[in-house]
Amino acid sequence: MESILLELHNTDENDFFSDLNVSCMVIQHRVLKECNHLAATLFHLGEKKEWEGKLIDDVLSGHSLAHAIIQIVEQASCHTSTVSSIWDEDYTYYIQAKKMNNEHILIAIQDRTFEKKYEQLLLQKMQLESVSHMAAGVAHELRNPLSVIQGFIQLSNITQNFSRYYDTILSEISRMNQIIEDFLSISRKKVEKKYLKPADLLDSIKALIQSECLLHGINFDYKLHSNDGYLYVNESMIKQVMLNLLRNTIEAYEKETKNRYFRLHAGKDESDKFIMLVEDNGPGMSENVIASLGHPFYTTKESGTGIGIPMCKKIIKEHNGEFLIDSILNKGTKITIELPLSN
Repeated sequence: MESILLELHNTDENDFFSDLNVSCMVIQHRVLKECNHLAATLFHLGEKKEWEGKLIDDVLSGHSLAHAIIQIVEQASCHTSTVSSIWDEDYTYYIQAKKMNNEHILIAIQDRTFEKKYEQLLLQKMQLESVSHMAAGVAHELRNPLSVIQGFIQLSNITQNFSRYYDTILSEISRMNQIIEDFLSISRKKVEKKYLKPADLLDSIKALIQSECLLHGINFDYKLHSNDGYLYVNESMIKQVMLNLLRNTIEAYEKETKNRYFRLHAGKDESDKFIMLVEDNGPGMSENVIASLGHPFYTTKESGTGIGIPMCKKIIKEHNGEFLIDSILNKGTKITIELPLSN
């Protein structure tokens, strides 16, 4: 290895070291010993006689990467190798340091700004395609209630009896509002969160679910086990998830189904995660339906929007949690929600 370093000192800029497509520097005791053409260009070092043998603190002074380079040199002095990534709005660099046998430290700096911007452009393209797909789906979903409203208004004009169709029209308008609200929930970016005790969060959800279950003749089975720690959540969005699951259960039950129940059991598991199990004995779903549920606007309901489950998954993902579906046809469905706990 020492012979390689010696060769770096004795060869010119046309050698292998100079022709590397990454910026490279050799440092010993914070003194710059060697650097290739890319590194000299990156740090505006000028001719070799202007920087050779000088402290990197002085040579790199004022450069945006100076602090990161000095820090990684200090880390490499204590370890065999170290890696760091530096980025802001204008640039992205990948820096790697390797300590040699004779206290020399080899620094390699790869400029990944172009790759990062390309990734961002590709992500924006995917987001635009996703928004376009979602907008088309929402437009399609809104067309149905609009057609119903138009038809009943025309009918009421013919019959001169608007009050007869008032409830139906109002119901369709409410359905349109729900479609738009679900769409906005999916596209919403900023989520304001706060620390809540699991018991406080579940108590507020419990009150809402109890009243809904009572109204629809569904037995509500609720248990809260060990719940130490805090959840960092947006309370209204977690409520939205639970109420959406309840609404799915209510709509899935057939009229003749007996002993209907909605089960919510929650508590901390062995890995210090807060688990919420939501279960019903409804008609369940086939494996093909479960596989398609994550796709926006996919629904098995005549009046469904297909936005509910993707919205729930997105909300839980934004809370660094997991949303799992387990269902057996004609047996029922179980949803498992895992959320991180904080001390």
